[in-house]
This record gives sequence, C-alpha cells and structure tokens, in this order.
Amino acid sequence: TDDPGTSFLFDGRTQRDHFVYNPRHEYFNEYSIQEAFTHELAHRYDRYFAHSMSSDLFKQGLLEAQATFNSNPDFFIEFASKNNPNGFLTDIMSAICAGKHPIPGGHNPAYWNMETRVRECFANLFSLDALGYEKSISYLKQFFPTLWQGFQELVEDL
Repeated sequence: TDDPGTSFLFDGRTQRDHFVYNPRHEYFNEYSIQEAFTHELAHRYDRYFAHSMSSDLFKQGLLEAQATFNSNPDFFIEFASKNNPNGFLTDIMSAICAGKHPIPGGHNPAYWNMETRVRECFANLFSLDALGYEKSISYLKQFFPTLWQGFQELVEDL
C-alpha cells in the first residue's frame, strides 16, 4: 500500500483474501517477505482449515506454556531474543505471556486476548515448521510440549 497513514507492516485482509505490506514502515527492510507471507498464509490456513480456536488441546497447551513461562520469564525472553532472526519466537513468547513482559518485537497487552494469542501462536508455529527452523522447534517441543502437540494435531492432515 502507498497510504502514508497506514501503521501496519504486514497484514492479511480477510474480506478480499489478499496480503498487503507497507514499504513505508520503519521496520520494513528488517523483515523477509517470504517469512512474513508464510505467517500471513498460516493465518489463512487456520481460518479456513485448522480452526485453532476450536482446539481444546491447543488452548490448553497455551495455558500450560504461560505457566511454564511465568516460572522463569527472563530465561524464555533471553532465548527468544537471542534466537529470533525472524520474529516468530518473540511473537510466540509475547502471546504466551499475553504481553505482560516486555519482549523485543512483542505486542503490548492491549493486543492480546485468548483469540489473538491462539491465532498468533498457530501462525508463528506454522511458520517455524514450514520454514524448517529446527532449533526453535526443538526448544518449543522441550519447554512447551502440549502447545506443540496441539499444533501438530491441527496440521496433521496438511
């Protein structure tokens, strides 16, 4: 979009089923179009096929992940910040803690509710998996196994 008043970086527009990006955004050059569009495609896949908000296991995994995160937030924030070339891990951590801890690249608490937390976790897990970020996946499997298991059930037919 060339609208100078636009504040988003990337966005999936559901009404017209297309993706838009804002080359005027201050962080635009720090993101990979491939990774950003993989994330937006993940939201589309979730909306039409996976339905992450309907998965009790995935939501349970998110709540368990929150308890694990809260047991040592500095550990999780540090790992995500140091091993986050694409923004997926910090976005997952921001969703897990619902923005209650300052995480580089994370959203503020007003953005998060159960639906945005579930949908963003799904899209970021999908992106990590699709792009083959094994170090991040291994980490998530180790520390948030129910969240990963719930994600795997959602994409098993893909």
